[in-house]
Amino acid sequence: MIYFFIVHAIISIAGGLIAYRKSDYFTRGFFICLFTSIFGLIAIIVSPKSCAKKTDEVDTQYWPEYSIYAVFATLITVILYLLF
Repeated sequence: MIYFFIVHAIISIAGGLIAYRKSDYFTRGFFICLFTSIFGLIAIIVSPKSCAKKTDEVDTQYWPEYSIYAVFATLITVILYLLF
């Protein structure tokens, strides 16, 4: 169980760092990966570069473009895990 938390923490930090490199906020990437794990990291990697730090009003209000797919993938994974 401890390995799960260690891997999850590494994924969350990596998501924050990748988001920061894509001109987004570290905390946004961190929490996306905290909520959605590996699916969030994949979504951040394939998302286009952000304009959130340039005070783009649309980009400051929403998650990166593909993050909603990470949420759905996580929900489906949890539901399948609980069913089987």
